[in-house]
Amino acid sequence: MYIPSTQLTNLSTHRILINTSHTNDYLREDLLRFCNNNKAVIALFSTVGNWNYELEIECADRHELRATVLSLKQKFKNYLSGIEHLELVD
Repeated sequence: MYIPSTQLTNLSTHRILINTSHTNDYLREDLLRFCNNNKAVIALFSTVGNWNYELEIECADRHELRATVLSLKQKFKNYLSGIEHLELVD
């Protein structure tokens, strides 16, 4: 699990579920690097079942969320089998 030391506040929170075609050390390291370099990502979870990973993202608006998801899709296009966006209810 990845949780950075600083948390963003007063922003909307979203969950992104990620299904990968396969999982290996390179993908895990690259995903951690993506999270470290993207300040909107506040948590990364490795999950079981149909979804391999879950990202928790805080952002100011839909445009920032869309930009984050598009950069994720572009960077991991060879690995992704599916992405699903879920709203978090606080």
